[in-house]
Amino acid sequence: MLRMSFGKTSIKKSDSVIIGFMELDLNEVYDFLKKCGTYYLATIDGDSPRVRPFGTVGLFEGHLYVQSGKKKDVAKQIARNPKVELRAFMDGE
Repeated sequence: MLRMSFGKTSIKKSDSVIIGFMELDLNEVYDFLKKCGTYYLATIDGDSPRVRPFGTVGLFEGHLYVQSGKKKDVAKQIARNPKVELRAFMDGE
């Protein structure tokens, strides 16, 4: 299981991501998300959480990208509050 919380919308390749007591580099996170196929992104809509499945992820010029249209609610929610959480599972882990 991968659980990541972000307080910013861009994670640089040089940033380490701490997951529980484990530290992964961004390439490991990217590889895990690609293998999972589907992961879940949680945002805040006013005072309510919103969780939705995603399947696209990109690693470009040292940044991890979650892809969505700018006009979608998820993009608007992230613009208003960049504190998001991402969850991914693979083979029951």
